[in-house]
Amino acid sequence: MVSKKLFALESKLEARKKNDYDIEKEEINELVLWANLRNIILHAPPEQYRLTPIIGENIIYYYQFIKKLYIKW
Repeated sequence: MVSKKLFALESKLEARKKNDYDIEKEEINELVLWANLRNIILHAPPEQYRLTPIIGENIIYYYQFIKKLYIKW
């Protein structure tokens, strides 16, 4: 099997799914949304994202989502 370098998170997860990695399409989509949010926050000046604050509930939700995937895998 020839290994092809994959760059995007979604393509990496889809490739793993084809190899019996237990993840649903909805979970992939949600991980991609969280990754996009992370990238926006990391690469944007603070004043750009002040209008949409991240609250504690968002962090708890993300933690529970990732923990669920971790336990499942």
